Formats: sequence, structure tokens, C-alpha cells
Amino acid sequence: MVIRFTQQQFLNQTVRQSQQRLAEITRLQNQVSTGLRITRPSDDPGVYGKLLSDKAAEGRMQIHLDNIAASRLKLDHSVSELTQVGQLLAKARTLALDGVQSTDRETIANEVAAVLEQVVQVANARDGELGIFGGASSVEKAFLVRRSPDNRALEVEYLGASIPSRVIIAPDQETVDTLYSGEEIFMSTQRTPTAYLGLSGAQAGVGTDSARGRGELLVRHTLTAYAAGAGVVPGPSSPDGDTIIGDWGMHTLEIQTDPVRGRVVRLDGGAWIPFDSGSTDLQVSGPGGSRVFVDLSAVPSGFVGTVDMRADGTLSVDAGLSELPIDFSANQILADAETGAITNVDSSGIRRSGTEAVQYSGTVSVFEALFQLERDLRTADQYSTTEFTNRMNADLRELERVHNHVLSVMGEQAVSLENLDVLEGRTQDIQLSTKTAIGELEDADMTEAILRMQSEQNLLQFTYAAASGMFDVSLLDFLR
Repeated sequence: MVIRFTQQQFLNQTVRQSQQRLAEITRLQNQVSTGLRITRPSDDPGVYGKLLSDKAAEGRMQIHLDNIAASRLKLDHSVSELTQVGQLLAKARTLALDGVQSTDRETIANEVAAVLEQVVQVANARDGELGIFGGASSVEKAFLVRRSPDNRALEVEYLGASIPSRVIIAPDQETVDTLYSGEEIFMSTQRTPTAYLGLSGAQAGVGTDSARGRGELLVRHTLTAYAAGAGVVPGPSSPDGDTIIGDWGMHTLEIQTDPVRGRVVRLDGGAWIPFDSGSTDLQVSGPGGSRVFVDLSAVPSGFVGTVDMRADGTLSVDAGLSELPIDFSANQILADAETGAITNVDSSGIRRSGTEAVQYSGTVSVFEALFQLERDLRTADQYSTTEFTNRMNADLRELERVHNHVLSVMGEQAVSLENLDVLEGRTQDIQLSTKTAIGELEDADMTEAILRMQSEQNLLQFTYAAASGMFDVSLLDFLR
């Protein structure tokens, strides 16, 4: 049987071939114009899923790189501001050293106040609309300054968050701290043994104090007692006028007969004071401001020698609201009646009454350290040389501590910046590899695409030519 093809079949076949050629030419033209081999799932269903996955990974890497860049800017800003704080604290330490020797301490105190204002300004620096030292909070200014009527700073309060702002910088959810907490930087404390800055002889006890900042220990005299046998008794002014404190053996009263001055008495090796049988309330002063009022009217005329004595008193850390009798032990626990804060005092070496500054070392902020220095400079005339020197030494220790802490935070941020550089380089390398893989999957081979497009055009023209010849018939074709 002879199979014959009709003209309609030839026509259908020609149309199909032409459509295939045109579709392929269109696809190849799109590759040449876009440079892409795959633009939709139908272009290569088997590869399209892998291409989408690689593009998503590359997009995440770009987000991490953007976060790294933003984090670097914030950390660079923070390091710059903290460098300025470090310079200001170094200047404050120099001013403190100058204040020990200078006679114009009011001027130096004004300079310290200016340093404090500059530190507050730096602490309130902003990154856009956010306080750079506000941590994870959204405050514009991290610190609130309370001022006196004459606009002098009195107190600084932290308004930000206690945790830093963190940014994800790596696929494994690795983060970096960017906006640090000002509480950690400027308000940080690290308690060390309490320092007593006066002349009472009190020392830090063996317990851990809970009070903070700068306080006062009030040592009050209550009663002086003398060893029996010498006839010495306290004078009427003794309860309120005596300044000595101490257990038996810590203080002595000596009585002698001077060939010229007659009967004389002295306290703790101080100057000799004449007395007679009418000395019923005699003030006898010793070294270092020690003083007793004694009644010597009953001292036998022939007595010479040393009279042992004991002076009792009380301790208070709340300006006398509550008092604890001195027992001359290694640890006495004092509680502030208003705040409940605890102070442990070694009272075994207390030798005199008075009010003594107590430095709860390591518990002041950057601002409080500057406040203390300013106050000590302005009130220098109220203290003895030794007391003032002790106060300035305490101020210097606190300034050194807060300065070192600021430098430590700067070091942490410098390490973070270094880690960011390393991570950025590694992420860029991975991103480049991913982009290369995407290109290999997605990019068109331009040379091949052009050659194939030319081939398809040739095939299309051949199809048109064949169709033209097939349908170009005459009467003779039917007669054959």
C-alpha cells in the first residue's frame, strides 16, 4: 500500500517546524540581550531550584556584610568618643596632682567642673537619633544631669538600657555589640577595701561593706577613765571636750615635778602643762589634736609617773542617727539607719574622736569620681594637710580605676573591630564563590547562543524555502 501525504499534512508540519524555530530564536535572542541563560523555571527546571537557593544565600551574605559595615561605623564612633573620655580623665588626674601642691584650688576645681561637663557631653553623644551609649534602648540622651540653681551639675542618672544593642553578622547567628550600655562604661564599679581618710585611726573591718561612694564616720567621745592610785579623775568638760579614744595602754598621762615650773602634766608625750591643787578642769593637749580635761586636785604632792587611761566612745555612719559603742575589736558592723547600708569598721586602732571621710573604694562612677575631686578641691581649707592629702590620693585612685575601665572597654571594641574585619573578608570570599556558582548556572554562553541563534535562523529559512517549493505546483504536476 502506498502512503500519500496530503498538502494539509505538509502545511501542519511546516507550521510546527516554523514555530519551534521561532521559539528557539526568541529564547536565544533573550539570552543574548539579558546575558542570562535562565530567567524562569521553564528554562531549566532541574537547575532553577539550585539557582534560587544560591541567590537566597548570596542575599543573606549581603545583609550580613551591610550589618558588618553599619556595626563598624558605630564601633568606630564609640571608640572615638571613648578616646576623648580617656583624655579628659587623664587631664582630671593631672589637675588632682596639681591641686595637692597649688594654693589656687578654686580655679583647679572650676577646671575639673569643666572636664565633668565635657565628659557628660561625650556620654550623651548620638548615633543618628539614638544615644551611642544608651545600649539597647531608644533614648536620645543616655544620661540625665540634675543641676543646682546656678546650673552646676550635681548628679548624673543613667536612662538607657543595661544591655548593649546587638547585630547579627554571620549565618550562624553570631552577633556583635554595637551600642554599648553607658551603665557598663560610665557607672561600672569594682569594690575594693574601704579607705578611711581621716585621723581617727579607724580601719576597714573584715566584712564586706554595702555602702557606696563617699561617706562619713562619726567618732564621738563619751567617757574617759583613769587608773586608780594617782588621784586623776575626768574634769567637768571631759565628756564633751575630750578628743581621745582608746583602750587601756593606747594613751598615757604623765605627771612630773619641774624644778622651775613645779608640778607639770602632759598627754601622750606632748607639751608639759603646769598645774596645782586648784586644777579641777585643766585642758591638757597632746600631739595630733588630742585633748583631755582633767581634775588634778586630788593628785598627791609627791606623785610622779605615768597614769594609764581609757577613753570610750561611739561610732556612727548616719550623722548620729544611730550609734554603736566602740569595743576596740577587729570588726564592728555599722548600719545606716536611713539606707540600711553596712559598714564594717576595725575599731582596734581608733585613737581620737571627730568626723572622718570614708571612701567605699571602687563604688563610684566616672561622674562621681569627678564630683568628689571637685568637692575636695573646693573644701580643702576645712581639712588638715594629712586629711586633704588622703582625700586627694583616694580621688586619684578612683580616677585611675575608672580611666582603666574606659580603656578596657575601648580594648574590647578594638577587638570587635578586628573580628569584624576578619569576618567581612571571609564573608566576601564566600559571597564571591556563591556569585561565581550562580553565574555558572545562570549566565549564558554568548558565543554559543549567537551561533545557535544563527543556526536556528538558517533552519527557519530552510523550512520556509522547502515549504515554498512544495506548494509551488502546476497542472503538469497533477498530470504526471
